[in-house]
Amino acid sequence: MDAALAAKGFVRWLAPEMARELGLDGNIAPLSADDLVSLKAEGWLTRDEILKVYAYSHAAAIMERSLGPKVQQLRLKAEIPEEFEQMCVRTLPVALRACGPSLTLVTVFRKPPTPLAQAISQVLRGYLSRPNPTRCRRLAGVRSIVFEHPSDRAALAALKAVPGVGLLTNKAVDFFNKSDAMALLGGAILATPQSLPVIYKILEEACEILDVSPIPALYVKFGPLESYTLGAKEPYIVLASIAVSLFTREELLFVLGHELGHIKAGHVPYHTLAKTVKDGAAVASNITLGLSQLAFDATLSPLLGFWSRRSEFTADRAGFLVCQDQEAALRALMKLSGYPPTFYKEMHTRSIVAQADRFRNQLAHHAAERFFTVSNLWSASHPYTVSRAYELRERQSETITDSSD
Repeated sequence: MDAALAAKGFVRWLAPEMARELGLDGNIAPLSADDLVSLKAEGWLTRDEILKVYAYSHAAAIMERSLGPKVQQLRLKAEIPEEFEQMCVRTLPVALRACGPSLTLVTVFRKPPTPLAQAISQVLRGYLSRPNPTRCRRLAGVRSIVFEHPSDRAALAALKAVPGVGLLTNKAVDFFNKSDAMALLGGAILATPQSLPVIYKILEEACEILDVSPIPALYVKFGPLESYTLGAKEPYIVLASIAVSLFTREELLFVLGHELGHIKAGHVPYHTLAKTVKDGAAVASNITLGLSQLAFDATLSPLLGFWSRRSEFTADRAGFLVCQDQEAALRALMKLSGYPPTFYKEMHTRSIVAQADRFRNQLAHHAAERFFTVSNLWSASHPYTVSRAYELRERQSETITDSSD
């Protein structure tokens, strides 16, 4: 489902008789306002595409008042911002008058006259380039149980039940507090209101939204496009410097919200344990001719990996709660997967949505694919990105209860 097909389906629902004049009968199913909202929630349509459909529908309703109730329904269901609505009210009547008295609804939807097309483009550009972005809702008192993924909760409980894991975790945290943190302080840039004010402000906002206090240290360092959180009593976030250049503000809110989710859900000590044990096994492997690595792979590695992959689903949910924009969250995941920066302008979330659906269908119907997926992820700390995209979309269908309930 692409934007052009969705727009045609919406026109069939908005004005059925005109749709016949446009030749939209047959294989194109009518799509209501609810259908468009669902397609956006699933990642098939973007916010900008919904706004464009609304703008043309608004123009049509000015010409034909009987379309007004359905256009108003789209406005309410899609939560069209008041600011965008007012821009349409001010701009579109003038553009329609400039098109002349011979303008018809069929012309508006088949081949919009230049004055109208330019006016709608101007409204879209003006709204999307506004200096003050929408303020995200603050979730005062929110608890991690609100965004914890059920499989994460179960896997972490199983990990905690392993004899000696608690002591081992404390040792790992002590080790990292003395080594990795010092290395970052010496070799990375600590984000502060003075050193990196824009990035620090985004971190500050993310903490305010998810109700995380105190604000954890954020280090920016050169390296591959990634972020991670370690420590325990004083957790710290590490963000690749290239992320600042490649991610939008909303995408950075998702990424930093993801890391804050790890902190809020109590993941950080166990992520620190996983890194310490794995690094230690790798060093010892050189001395024991690989025997220690085999021992690690046969004992803690599967259990830690199994839990760690599921912890990412929880953190992604937290990231979404912070950015409050599924489109931005999916774009961030695509960029983290290696989407070429050269083509960012052509990026659309429907590509990862379609890929995620195909991946899940393959797993559901083919045992061989399930086997290779498990073997490929045996000791991996993160799940496949398409699985994260799928789980994030699933979260959209759930109701996020208020933390005070």
